[in-house]
Amino acid sequence: MRNSQYGDAMAENQAAIAITTGKSIGNAGDGRVAFIARDDVAAVAAALVSGVGERNRAYDVTGPESVSWNDVAALVAELSGAKVEVVDLTDEQMYAMWDSLGVPREATGDFSRSPVPWCSDGMVSLGREALKLEWEFNKQAGFTEKDDELPDFFYNEPLAPSNKAARHHSAEVNKSMRELIG
Repeated sequence: MRNSQYGDAMAENQAAIAITTGKSIGNAGDGRVAFIARDDVAAVAAALVSGVGERNRAYDVTGPESVSWNDVAALVAELSGAKVEVVDLTDEQMYAMWDSLGVPREATGDFSRSPVPWCSDGMVSLGREALKLEWEFNKQAGFTEKDDELPDFFYNEPLAPSNKAARHHSAEVNKSMRELIG
């Protein structure tokens, strides 16, 4: 099971920072992501563990709509009433920003001066390297795009707690993955 980025984390962290500072800082450029709620991921995981789906198959679990960083900033501004400017940085500028705040680059770093409980490498790469390794592993294991498709009921039956059905099929998800990881 491969989940998209958690919408809850976006609301808890990135939105709070954007409202407070007036800046939504990132390095996503024109990239898009289909945020998903943790509860929705848990519902899919529970369904798969209970026997729904197929063995030896990877499942992409995404949210209902693919949005850009600009879309997220506009939504944060609309809901909060705050003015939010999108600041798109290079990877090097993102590292410099996190370094200046005392955030270690790796999970094994010194967190004693860090204002956040995560390392900057994950924030800069957004898991790009992990996705590359996972993609290559799946390819070498013989998985194809067909193996990534969720069972039909995920697209036809709304799942609790959000009562939403999946909207992104494997072809769309894999196209975005290929663009992201090169």
